[in-house]
Amino acid sequence: MHHSRALIVAASVAIWASVAAPSVAQQRPGRAQPHMSQGPKIGGSVNVDIASHVPLGGFFRVTDVEIEQEMSRPYVYVSQTRERAGFSIIDVSDPDNAQVGGPDANLGAVVFDVTDLPDVSKVREVGRIRAPENYGKIGEVPVPESPLGFGGYHVYDITTPEMPELLFSITGVPGITFGHTFTPTPDAKFAVVETEYQYAPLRIFDLRPGQTGQQRNLSRPVGAWTADWEALSHNHEVRWPYVFVSAYEDGLQVFSIEDPENPVTLGWYYTYNGPHMRGYGGSQAEDFRGTSVMNGAFGIDVRNEDGLIVITDSATGLWVFRMDGFGGWSGEDWGMPNISSAQDWDNGPVKPPTVF
Repeated sequence: MHHSRALIVAASVAIWASVAAPSVAQQRPGRAQPHMSQGPKIGGSVNVDIASHVPLGGFFRVTDVEIEQEMSRPYVYVSQTRERAGFSIIDVSDPDNAQVGGPDANLGAVVFDVTDLPDVSKVREVGRIRAPENYGKIGEVPVPESPLGFGGYHVYDITTPEMPELLFSITGVPGITFGHTFTPTPDAKFAVVETEYQYAPLRIFDLRPGQTGQQRNLSRPVGAWTADWEALSHNHEVRWPYVFVSAYEDGLQVFSIEDPENPVTLGWYYTYNGPHMRGYGGSQAEDFRGTSVMNGAFGIDVRNEDGLIVITDSATGLWVFRMDGFGGWSGEDWGMPNISSAQDWDNGPVKPPTVF
């Protein structure tokens, strides 16, 4: 894919450095993973290999991550917080020897043109987004009122962006009082959802009764998955049938939903290595360390062309991984539309007929 301009919302960049991958203790995927109450988790499964590890400032100075999909633009963008507020650009042209740039804390949330990377001198600000200016707003999605409560997920038809139409909702689900992350499969038949509290598993919903108009509300998942019931999974990416998870204290996790009712763990690597329930939430005097499980692997992304996995850990920085047997992803290889969070804007979804 080729784009005349690449834009990113974040802050600015500075110096470059190099970090190589450490050695690891490995375990077989079939082995049960330990609980956090048994002590810090170390190492990972034998099918997950570290390419690089880049420390980026320590406790809760790293949040989300995006990787460019074009192999000709080998850049990862890492959001940072606190005195490092902004973003870092990491060059993964050699995934085994990642190059990292640091942020300029004096800049706020802005839009940058990064077309000319790797020449950081040409990274330039092209605009700032400030409420209530609402740059680019063409429609508004109302949150529907429901006797089952607002907490959950809502699916809209935005064929006409100015007039979004509510198709169905996922509310009234035991254990879900608010929705966090919602990721459908490429054929829109299933979705993996997250709600952010300790002990919550990732839930899998069959969307077909809503898609066909049989039900206006779905309240029962068909499957669920967790790495450790004592902890919490955060964000995730779906590349059917794989789900890649940034699982806070449980680091990188990968599971399969080929059978959505019986998800199976395929691999993992523990990026956090710290104590249980010492996550974000304390006072400034305590360095904002509280007693939550919100610490560890925060954001995740996957490059479809070669299957490179990047994950940000709020305590330990950026990690770059490969997983044996996963050398890239295209929906056509699985009889699916070529749709993921990374859209193929040049060729379109290549969508086969979807039968609900």
